[in-house]
Amino acid sequence: MELKWWMFLIVGLMTSFLFFPDITGKTTYPTTLYNYHENLQIFSNNVEISFDSSTDKLYLPKNLIIKKINNTLSISTPLNTKQTYKIIIGSKRSFKKIQINSGKININGTLKSNSFKLIGSGIELNTKFYGKSLYINGADVKILGNYFCNELQINATSIKSNVSLNIKSININSFDFSGTIKYSKINTNSQLKISSKGYLNIFIPKNSNNLLKITKNKIIINTKKY
Repeated sequence: MELKWWMFLIVGLMTSFLFFPDITGKTTYPTTLYNYHENLQIFSNNVEISFDSSTDKLYLPKNLIIKKINNTLSISTPLNTKQTYKIIIGSKRSFKKIQINSGKININGTLKSNSFKLIGSGIELNTKFYGKSLYINGADVKILGNYFCNELQINATSIKSNVSLNIKSININSFDFSGTIKYSKINTNSQLKISSKGYLNIFIPKNSNNLLKITKNKIIINTKKY
């Protein structure tokens, strides 16, 4: 099992560096309006994405490559670009699937999606997310915000965390982890699996009755009730 997740990490990083080698340059802002699509794919070198729950429209820069493939809207930036692309995605309606592949990813806002997948060399995530599954594969990952879903999986070299969540199954693999996980609620059969050096502070509700099953490797865990 350990070999398998490292293979996914290596493939993700190779993809980022081969297709998105240069992530420096000016920021390109959205100017063009697009209608809602329930499935989104975004391929970019360096992208900043804001999810806006007050609308269901997409606001994109003009020079992106936009394709509709079956029922999925595919958004790509030109290869070898030095620019950062600012994208606003209206999240008033829920999504079925969102996948983002980029050298650098910076995401904020509120969204609902059955599946949310992020692959990149550097990922910063500060969202309120509702859905079924959240998958993150990157080198340096920083995750903040609130998460309510069935499953969270993170594979990374380095992870920094300060999150509040209600997630039944969490699986984390990394070289180094530091941060906090606060459970807003713990359900029957809730589990946390983490393999990493570093430390983790876990806060759980007083009435959780030891429902959380923790499986760990190497990491130091400090558990407190609130």
